[in-house]
Amino acid sequence: MGELIIKFYYCVITRVPRYPSEGDGNMYTDFILKIGDEYVYNPCDDSLDNELIDHKKFIMIKSPNFYKSEILVLDGEVGREITGQGRKPSKWIIDYEIYDDADLAALRAMDLQWYNDCPYWPLKSDEGPIYTYRALTYSLNNK
Repeated sequence: MGELIIKFYYCVITRVPRYPSEGDGNMYTDFILKIGDEYVYNPCDDSLDNELIDHKKFIMIKSPNFYKSEILVLDGEVGREITGQGRKPSKWIIDYEIYDDADLAALRAMDLQWYNDCPYWPLKSDEGPIYTYRALTYSLNNK
């Protein structure tokens, strides 16, 4: 019987839009519904009774999808996070780096918290990301 080998990568979010002028490429639309006398944040919850939902009373909000220095564990083939909502960083206008070593990813995330506005690896090291995607930095510098 063959051995099942699954490759995981560690994605570190290095930059997200901070100002409206940078666009909303990191924002997703969400809804808050009124059900009876209560407001419910997650209307897609299967446990909600559809009969009680007043579809005329809802608030549409935009929420950030990713946060700077966040670490995601990605499926090596699809590029989606393996837990949570299955987010896929390449679909959004953010900067991120991919690592094949969890320790390096954790060091980079800590670096981003210490050096708040540094979108590049500030430590002197021969080891770095195996892939870097700079959609936001590129679009800001090339308008």
